[in-house]
Amino acid sequence: EAGIARAKQLGLAESEWADVVFSVFPKPLADIFTPEHKGRFFALFRHPVDRAVSLFYHRMNAEWEKKEGVYKPELQETTLEKYLKENNGGFLVSN
Repeated sequence: EAGIARAKQLGLAESEWADVVFSVFPKPLADIFTPEHKGRFFALFRHPVDRAVSLFYHRMNAEWEKKEGVYKPELQETTLEKYLKENNGGFLVSN
């Protein structure tokens, strides 16, 4: 979010240097724009089932991840179906 604040401070919208601005923080990004220099918002979403399956395989194999709780080698001993049922799809899928 610090980069967004800096872009606002430097007048990115007013400069018209960027045709597209990407961020995972839509609310702070909206604050860059003004009524005179408007922005348009669009979003891209992955299907929640695709995200849950991807998360399962990532956590199973992500030995390189340093953040605690991401790499779960014990998932190699379970099935995708069991993981989704027991973990609610990593909180991404529900019935």
